[in-house]
Amino acid sequence: MKRYNWILILVLITGCQLVVDFEIPIDKPKLVLNAILNPDSTWNVSVTQSRHILDEFSAGYVPNAVVTIMDENDIVISTLDQPGFREYRSDLKPQAGKIYKVKVEVQGFEPVSALTNIPQPMPITAVKIDTVLNDDYADVTAEITFTDPPEKNYYQLYVSTKMIVQYWNSNGTRADTINYLHPLYLYKSEFEESTSVFNDFKFNGATAKIKARFSYWTRGTILKQQIILLHLNEAYYKYELTRNLQERTTGDPFAQPVQVFSNITNGIGIFAACAGYSFELD
Repeated sequence: MKRYNWILILVLITGCQLVVDFEIPIDKPKLVLNAILNPDSTWNVSVTQSRHILDEFSAGYVPNAVVTIMDENDIVISTLDQPGFREYRSDLKPQAGKIYKVKVEVQGFEPVSALTNIPQPMPITAVKIDTVLNDDYADVTAEITFTDPPEKNYYQLYVSTKMIVQYWNSNGTRADTINYLHPLYLYKSEFEESTSVFNDFKFNGATAKIKARFSYWTRGTILKQQIILLHLNEAYYKYELTRNLQERTTGDPFAQPVQVFSNITNGIGIFAACAGYSFELD
């Protein structure tokens, strides 16, 4: 009797296999438009097409796109040229304080469009520096002061350094000039979390004093070092917040999926803007 029980259990274990076939829907590709504008640079718009979730290839090439820039009254300002694989450019520059619309038309795709505003640069009025020297690095605490306008505003901080660095190898000494640009992360005590992107909810319409940290290699000669304050529009702010959150949670099985902000009508991507102000450090 026991023998038959074991046979029955073995049959149940090996015989009860459930095979489920399902199909992942393949949506029609959409146009992907990406452009971060600023009044110091010429128009540069990237146009690609979306891909299926199981596709191993990167975003696809889109030939012969017609990329048109218009003002807020739909008056055409420029039709962009295509000098590269996916880039569409113009020699013109967007102007601070203006509103622009982009429209992309490609045969076989639904036309896409987006609207964005170009913020004004926000001057830095003072920077207070406190430097602590370590073995090969200098740790810097910077207090950046600027005046915030009364409406809602969004910001991001960077440090830009140009320096001459000497390298030692078997052939002797070699000197190179390097340039690097790094985001400045704010103190957690001032905002909810350490971030380089922030809004003005704590100092709206008043004088802002923001504390941030950065470091640099002391085995070199600094030619030029600047604190850069980017004044972001709302679309850029939302894009940066969601993009950074997605990067931080990638690979975490317990994290909620993060959808990166997009403001492209009938498509995917971002059409946003910023304006920068540079304060040179002594």
